[in-house]
Order: sequence, then structure tokens, then C-alpha cells
Amino acid sequence: MWREIIITDVTRMSDDKVCVAGVDKKGNVIRPLLPYPDSIREADLYDSSTVLIRPRAVLNIHVAPVDECELPHSEDQLWSNTNQVELLRHADDQTWKIVLERTSSPSVNAIFEANLHKNKKVAPGEGTRSLGTIKPVSINKFGSYRLKFDEKEADDYRLGFTDCANESFVSIPITDLSLRTYLEYLRVKRRFHPKKIRSLFEEKFAQSEVWLRLGLTRPYQNQKQIESGVICKSPASTPSPITWKASASPISEFDFRFTHPRQRY
Repeated sequence: MWREIIITDVTRMSDDKVCVAGVDKKGNVIRPLLPYPDSIREADLYDSSTVLIRPRAVLNIHVAPVDECELPHSEDQLWSNTNQVELLRHADDQTWKIVLERTSSPSVNAIFEANLHKNKKVAPGEGTRSLGTIKPVSINKFGSYRLKFDEKEADDYRLGFTDCANESFVSIPITDLSLRTYLEYLRVKRRFHPKKIRSLFEEKFAQSEVWLRLGLTRPYQNQKQIESGVICKSPASTPSPITWKASASPISEFDFRFTHPRQRY
């Protein structure tokens, strides 16, 4: 079935794998998935040299229900052919703001409709959905770290925030593709120290109206972990959210070329 959707999420997974999600005209959230064991790759976000799939992009995409949907990932839809997609337009600021408001929930618990277990995780099979939007009361922390896994070093960026139910979340991974690419640019190309990156973003978050796109990962150690994308509205720049390709930027001078997923620094 052909569906018109506006892309809300493009997040980084492992290697060049990405996760994509969007919302249709009726407010249904759709997460296109390729047939197992294939995964959507960064190359699938492009039509030749043109960025095809990114937040704010309005697409016509051919998807079908999956055979078995494991809750809370009720948004899963089968995308059998990556050529079956058409870019219709890009949403303007007003439309983008409406999408954020209509997909928002008053709290993290309200998004997933599930009990959050230790370390803010959800057990497989619990909850009714795995994606949503909140407008946090505050951003309490932004962290930039250099971690080591299996003798390989990797960057890790985390966010702490408080939702409208006064529930605090201390260390939620940031997986937004463009935000992470921009952070890599600051660290590698500009050679910013993690403390400088942290200070820069904490200041921008404090000055901006922030929205968070939150999602649950696939099961890990028999639990699902919350991850986040960040969308900001800066009172110092424009009266509506500014995208930096796969999410949004708290300042207008964040140039689009810095967040091009194909560019590695």
C-alpha cells in the first residue's frame, strides 16, 4: 500500500545501518523495515546525490503490514523495495511544529504506556508503542564521552532531562544521525574537547525551546532501552523549529553541510 508520510526520525544504529520513522496524515506512526535479514543503510537515504529521506521530508512510500509485530514496536511496516519511494516535498515550519505537537505526550510513560523498569528500560512485550515526542520541562545534562568496547573506541553522547510528570532521566543515548554527525565534526574536524562540546550544547539547550523524539531499541539483555533525538526551537533565530537534516538545530548557523551523513571526518 502506498502511504504519504512525513519523516520524523533518522537514527544511527551500528556501522552504516539506520532506522527511519514517519507519520501519515491520520497520525499513524510508520517504521519502514526491509525484509529480514536486510537493514536500511545510509545509502538508502539518497536518490543519486540528492538526500531523499530526512526529517521534514514528505514521502510517498510503499509499505505493508509485517507478519508478526512484537510489542511495543507496533509501528513496524515492511518496505520490500527501497526504490518504491518518492519525495513529494519538504514540510514548512508550521507543518513541522504541528507534527511535533500532535505526536507529543505529557510524559515518557504516556508515550510507551508501559512500566519503566530499572535504568528506565521496558520489558519485551510491554507497552503499546515504541516512538513518541515530549516537550521536557528541562534538559539537565548533555554528555560527550569516548568509550571503549571490545578494544575499539567509540563516541557516546547522552542526554539528561525531566519530563512533565517530574520524572528524571539521567543518561539517555542520543542516536539522531545528523546530530551525531555534527558532533563528530566538532570533535574530529574542529578538534573540540568533549568539555567544550558539552558546554556549547548545554548553553544552547538552556536558551532554546526543546522537543525530544524518544524511541525504544530492540531487545537488549531482555530489555528495551530508551534512546533520543533532539529538536530545538531557538528564540534567537526563528519562531519555529530549524532542522539540521535528521533532527533540528538550536542555532541557525549550524550549516547543513556539516550534517551530511555521507561525509565522514
